[in-house]
Amino acid sequence: MKKLIGKLRGFAQLELDWDSYGARPIAPEAIALAEKLLHAAGATEQSPEYECSIAPTHSGGVRIDWSSTDEEAEDDNYVEVLIDAEARLHWLLVSSGAANEVEGLTLEAVVEKVADALKVQDPKPRSAKKRRLK
Repeated sequence: MKKLIGKLRGFAQLELDWDSYGARPIAPEAIALAEKLLHAAGATEQSPEYECSIAPTHSGGVRIDWSSTDEEAEDDNYVEVLIDAEARLHWLLVSSGAANEVEGLTLEAVVEKVADALKVQDPKPRSAKKRRLK
């Protein structure tokens, strides 16, 4: 998780046109909410069958996604959470070729959706403070 958080915090250094196609700097609000989501969802610790990755978006937001690490798995869920520059959450689940997209969710609702999609037993959000004590 430290690697993901370090990468995420590095997005704050991206300046206007960081992708040479006119990309906006990444909004501090999007970075802060993405860090809360990673801590609350447990990022990669939730399910070893899924890998978590993050990326900045052209419009100044952050994308977090979970994809299967097992190429032969029957359950081919792909989960994506987009945090836009205004710190709004957008959810996408692709399962067996069908897509389900929802906008305007709370952090708690997204954490539950991630846990459900990745088949995690305990979807309760974890606080960053508790995680450091372990």
